[in-house]
Amino acid sequence: MAEYHTPYIVHATMEPVNATVHVRKAQGEIEVWGPIQGQDKVRWALGGIFKLPPAKVIVHTTFLGGSFGRKYVPDFVIHAAVASAAVGRPVKVIRSREDDIRHGLHRPCASGRFEAVLGHDGLPTALHARVAGQSLYNVIKKDHYEKAGYDETMLDGLYDLAYAVPNLRVEGMDVPQPNISVSFVRSVGSTSSVFFLGSFIDEMADAAAVDPVEYRKRLLKHDALATRAIETTAASAGWHTLAKPGVEQSNFGDYPLLYLIEMPSLAGRRKATTCCSGRSPVVSGRACDLTCRRTALTPMRRTASAFRAAECSNWSSSV
Repeated sequence: MAEYHTPYIVHATMEPVNATVHVRKAQGEIEVWGPIQGQDKVRWALGGIFKLPPAKVIVHTTFLGGSFGRKYVPDFVIHAAVASAAVGRPVKVIRSREDDIRHGLHRPCASGRFEAVLGHDGLPTALHARVAGQSLYNVIKKDHYEKAGYDETMLDGLYDLAYAVPNLRVEGMDVPQPNISVSFVRSVGSTSSVFFLGSFIDEMADAAAVDPVEYRKRLLKHDALATRAIETTAASAGWHTLAKPGVEQSNFGDYPLLYLIEMPSLAGRRKATTCCSGRSPVVSGRACDLTCRRTALTPMRRTASAFRAAECSNWSSSV
């Protein structure tokens, strides 16, 4: 058994949130300039506040400073718009770094507990994954939370496990924290769950005394694309060669490289599969995993649209 934990983190974009807004009451229109990630969301929000059709809200997007999900929420745009309406001229609001962090939206923390039964070949015959954290669906998209058969914001990469595990049980528990503002961050639902899974795959590989790359290939022998992705990544990272002096090479550490693969349902390849997150079982969709990691990584060439690199950060684990 192993337990893993990820903390709350803020987006901390290089450019703090900011916006310039001109509310023209006489003309019945609003003009916005800023690093906006959700343009329609800004139009709907300001249109609702000032009783204007969304078409009367003009948004100019400045491609600066990063977003990572933070600038999808238009609270800072609303502040500038309210101020502009009060003074009758354009107003620019730019938050200090302190205010940006203080009023930021956090990636929820999460904890995972993983257990497995290994066969004579060292591969898992059964895997039980339990994740507890704050559901983003329950906060932001409550209709998804009430209707979906799984909570993708907590269990992405687990409920739709890519690895060939005959018996799988996945459980999710929502732990609401009403006093902490949360929102999506890069990697969305995979940001915690895939770290948990990839770390546990490493633990099982270590218990089986098998190289972690080889171990993953054995678990993915049914998927030629995933196998090629791992082999290409391992070769690019120099996994099977000794690292240069002063460069760490290990299967645990920072700066992980992930691959995300769109793949069909694996339901037919399992003897028993349940995905229990308070709703009905679902087995289909996406799968993620951690692969080779080094303190210095060679960028992975995207050879097919079926897989892409994903980013994660600020992780901790305890075993």
